[in-house]
Amino acid sequence: MIPAVQAYGLGLSVWSPLHRGVLAGILAEEKAGTQRSDRISAEQLDRLRPQLTEYEELCAELGHPPARVALAWLLQRPGVTSAIVGPNTIEQLDDTVAALDLHLDDPAVARLDGIFPGYRTAPEDHAW
Repeated sequence: MIPAVQAYGLGLSVWSPLHRGVLAGILAEEKAGTQRSDRISAEQLDRLRPQLTEYEELCAELGHPPARVALAWLLQRPGVTSAIVGPNTIEQLDDTVAALDLHLDDPAVARLDGIFPGYRTAPEDHAW
C-alpha cells in the first residue's frame, strides 16, 4: 500500500500501529507476568516469538521502550502521515509523544525492516 500512496501523492494514516500492544514489549510483559491475555492468542505469540525476541533485543540495544521504537519507525516510513493510537495510561501517552522526537538511524531502520519485512505480496508474505 505504501508504494501506491507515494505514487499518488497521498498520505497514510495507520491504525493500531502497536498491533494491539504486541509491539509495546509483550515478551517483557510475559516474563514479568503482566501480559494481558486479550492482545494475542498463544498460537500467534508463539509464531511471532522469534521476530518479537529480536525486536525487543534491538529496542534494548537502542535504549528505548519498544512502543516508542515502533511508533518512531512507523512515523519515519515514507508516505505515513499519522498514526491512530489508543494509549490507556499517562505513561503510554508520554511514550507516544516521545516517539515524535526519536529519530532512528539507517542501521536501526534496516534491522527493523529485516525483522518485519514489508512490500511483499499479500497475504502470504506479510510479516504478521
